[in-house]
Amino acid sequence: LTHVRRWFPLVNFGVSLPTGKTERPRFRPELENGNLVPMSRLQRGSGTVDPILGASLNKGIDPWTLFASVAARTPLFENKDGLRTGASMEVNTGVARYAGTHKIGVFGRLGWLHRRQDVFRGTPVLVGGGNWLYATPGIGVLVGKGINVQAEVKLPLYRSLSNKQLDSSAVFQFGVSRAF
Repeated sequence: LTHVRRWFPLVNFGVSLPTGKTERPRFRPELENGNLVPMSRLQRGSGTVDPILGASLNKGIDPWTLFASVAARTPLFENKDGLRTGASMEVNTGVARYAGTHKIGVFGRLGWLHRRQDVFRGTPVLVGGGNWLYATPGIGVLVGKGINVQAEVKLPLYRSLSNKQLDSSAVFQFGVSRAF
């Protein structure tokens, strides 16, 4: 894609792979406000391959790079036990710069995450869902031709949860990307 007013667009796609072991969920026999209430912890591994779509804009202002991005994970199917994790959308903006060499970059990002509730066989589950505002510092390292390894820590500044749920005081993320 060509640059647009010195902002460089990028479209990306990927998949969220199945992780961990899925277990058949157990629920109370009665609903709470139209939602299923789990009797045990739901396993966070989805058991499905879910598409991820995203787009970003980058603008270099030496030595900084400004960026903005949007991404969505959209589960298409229930797993073998009937559970479908909630779809999510994230909007981010931030700055990045190289740290001494063009192979190491550090960044700071402010992001909003919206996640829908999980669903079991068409009925909402009283798990998941909400809105989060995160501050995220991170580092990226170019380890080969077009291969970047990235680590970051998402620190929640604001949370509005759809229901009672466990939430982390910080989320560590690790990823590998390949540019072609």
